[in-house]
Amino acid sequence: MLLSRVTKHVKDQNWFAAALDFCIVVAGILIAVQIDAWANRQAVQKSTEASLRMLLSDLTLDIERLDLVTEAQTMRIDALQRVSDTLKEPDPNYEEVAENLNLAVDNSRTLLVRDTVYDTMEKEGQLVVLPPELRRKISMTYGYDFPALATAGLQMDENADEVESRCVDAYWDRELRVPISETREDLARLRNCIINLRGYSAWYLSSSEGQYRQNAEALKTALEIELGIEREL
Repeated sequence: MLLSRVTKHVKDQNWFAAALDFCIVVAGILIAVQIDAWANRQAVQKSTEASLRMLLSDLTLDIERLDLVTEAQTMRIDALQRVSDTLKEPDPNYEEVAENLNLAVDNSRTLLVRDTVYDTMEKEGQLVVLPPELRRKISMTYGYDFPALATAGLQMDENADEVESRCVDAYWDRELRVPISETREDLARLRNCIINLRGYSAWYLSSSEGQYRQNAEALKTALEIELGIEREL
């Protein structure tokens, strides 16, 4: 309708009216574009906020799992240390050795991370609309720290499995719960196997309880602040 009026004014050489109607048309288009952009921003904001809440939920569970991993690996390290100490005794108590070896096996746990929400946010471009510092913290924790922990866990498991299969099983009868050989040399070799297993767990524990853990806690705090969530005292 307005375009036909503009055309008519041009034909009539009514330049003022033509310019006025033209400005109205342009203003209407700009307003429509702005409204559409505003609606899109609102939709992205709501979608991003929902994703951040799901990410916080995942992160909370991941930190709880990290606590369980820390507890389990600490128990494993202590159990392996007791095995090592017992094997140094002149007359080792093999029943204690067997019990602590079983305890160590039962507590060989590493972190499995829930990263589905992070992957979705990255693919849908939601990370780029976040404040730079929050974006950096999310990318650091889910793009680097947790994958590095997962890789460290796989490496620890592979090394531990190799030591157990090629070393521990060569000197310890799991079924009879006694050494295959009680010579001083073979008991020393068995003890060295146990020391290696303990070292792998200690290395993984130091990784999970170091900067990675601090970064995860810092990210949790940042997410709570961004979402306006107050921590319970």
